Amino acid sequence: RSPTPRHARATRGAATVEITDTPGFLIDGNAPPPPPGSPSARHAALTASCIGDVAGCSEAGGIVRSAASFDTATEGLRGLGFEVVITP
Repeated sequence: RSPTPRHARATRGAATVEITDTPGFLIDGNAPPPPPGSPSARHAALTASCIGDVAGCSEAGGIVRSAASFDTATEGLRGLGFEVVITP
């Protein structure tokens, strides 16, 4: 992992995914919040959110949840047809 977390914005149609290579929460802006007292989904390597197209966010969520790293997440999103822009 780089000393400064990398950030990516991935877009496909109306779906926009934001990913940072730091451990954190996974948020689907289209889903209802978790029930009171239930934690949001966490990921050991990534913090990510998706807004926009429900189907696109669902597909992206599967890739991000199963990714072991920032690089595998961004590669997987590219494989789904997302345009990925990475910034330091």
